[in-house]
Amino acid sequence: DDYVPGSKNTSRGASKGRKSSSKSSSSKPSTRQQGQHKKQQTFSAAELQLGGKLCQGSLGAVLAGRCKGAEVVAKLLGPSAAGRQAGWQEHGMYQSMQCVQGHLVPHYYGMGHLGCGVFCLATSRIDGMPLSSLKDIPEAVAAAAVECLQALVAAFPGFVHGDVRLQNVLLLSGGSDRNAQCMFIDFARSRLDGTKEEQKAEQRLLKQLVGMYA
Repeated sequence: DDYVPGSKNTSRGASKGRKSSSKSSSSKPSTRQQGQHKKQQTFSAAELQLGGKLCQGSLGAVLAGRCKGAEVVAKLLGPSAAGRQAGWQEHGMYQSMQCVQGHLVPHYYGMGHLGCGVFCLATSRIDGMPLSSLKDIPEAVAAAAVECLQALVAAFPGFVHGDVRLQNVLLLSGGSDRNAQCMFIDFARSRLDGTKEEQKAEQRLLKQLVGMYA
């Protein structure tokens, strides 16, 4: 579910529907879970204004919008069980990463229920571009991307992103070739219980993607 500013590229849409099988415990939250989720919601549908579509993620659309008076990127997730699960996972990760919001990751405005099982995650709209949009990645930008991932690992021992791709690394505008700054986005597959081996593997992968070889 990448945020690609102005992108018209689309990927496979949301799941076609929920299975009605009673064997799946994730398709319908328990009463206790629903109560916990309601308490964790940090904005109401009335506080959110949705705008134009920015891109289509694998589990839902990503739209421009405003939340609590600020310009945001609004990621819609659900009503599929997979979409809801991804939403709550990313919500939890952003809550855990409050101390690095606005620096290593976007600022998080919270999660709200829009009705019919559809949830929305609102993050600050970043003035920048994904590394996937660059034809060539300068050495300083490559180093900034790797440093950003390393800083997340240093801040949160056990952090693994889970979906390291150039689309999920933003190069912030305003920097110079020698003073580049990057942010990571899309934490629906992220965890805080990763192993050292998983962390090293992600850093090796990122170095390969940006043209650095350890």
